[in-house]
Amino acid sequence: MNNIFRHAIIFFLLLLPVHVSAQPVMVYAGGVAGIETMMTAVSSSMYRSKGGGAYLHGSGWHRLTVDQRKKILEAFDGSPFAVEMGFGNGRAHHMAYGERVKKEYLDLGVHPRFIAVNAYWKGKIPTVEDWKYYTKALRIHGVSKKTLIVPTFEYANFRWHMAALADNEISDRPDFQAIVTHSKGLALDCAPQYFLDYRDTVYKDWIIDAVQWAKGKGFTSIIIASPWKAMDQYEEYTVRFLDYLITAEALPDVIVIENFEAHPKPGYVPVVGREWIPDTTLGVAWYLLNNYFQ
Repeated sequence: MNNIFRHAIIFFLLLLPVHVSAQPVMVYAGGVAGIETMMTAVSSSMYRSKGGGAYLHGSGWHRLTVDQRKKILEAFDGSPFAVEMGFGNGRAHHMAYGERVKKEYLDLGVHPRFIAVNAYWKGKIPTVEDWKYYTKALRIHGVSKKTLIVPTFEYANFRWHMAALADNEISDRPDFQAIVTHSKGLALDCAPQYFLDYRDTVYKDWIIDAVQWAKGKGFTSIIIASPWKAMDQYEEYTVRFLDYLITAEALPDVIVIENFEAHPKPGYVPVVGREWIPDTTLGVAWYLLNNYFQ
């Protein structure tokens, strides 16, 4: 089936009502801007009661005091955790990340379900051996074998890769496949607004291929859905994004609702926020658990 015909079918199906029943999709919420609100248990009580998880973004978590971190852990006691980390630049740097994850997470009692690692950040493409050493460094410092350590693919998000996406899907790249296979999973950093508004279907095809390839191999697929420029349309874009993925048979196993804005401008809407405030990360995550995944 050619891509034009494929997307025509998806567009037609998106016009039909989508209802997701009992989908085994895990939802996490967190971020950088507004992470402090996670210290207050009431901000996420309904979300947590539905099984929602806490996503501890390294940039936000790193700037908190130990006491602030402990308050977040107390508020989310009993909830699943996931962590986002950076990727080292050489073996010594990988070991430094191992020390950091031990000090900032493990020693405080955080035992994450998965750690998403920005291995492909800013166009960097790690070798298989480099990735293996990084995961080894984290294991040496105490990360459990039960914790998935997965690469976050931002490969498709950089303009200088756009012309090459069609020939560099994960299903075509043995090195990408080897890293995902070693990890037993992958994460995709994919802003719903960017995904839906980008005119060329090559970006959508890349993301769909990645999820389908991972699911076909029995690996865990994770999508980190950041707001980008959506602001007060974050929830709307996220719902339309999930509708598209369902229609394309590419719904991931995990959806993370987060922001990565370290220095938000006044009026920045998608802060971590509170579950009852629309378009905050907790608000969108709660909406998904309470209304979308029913």
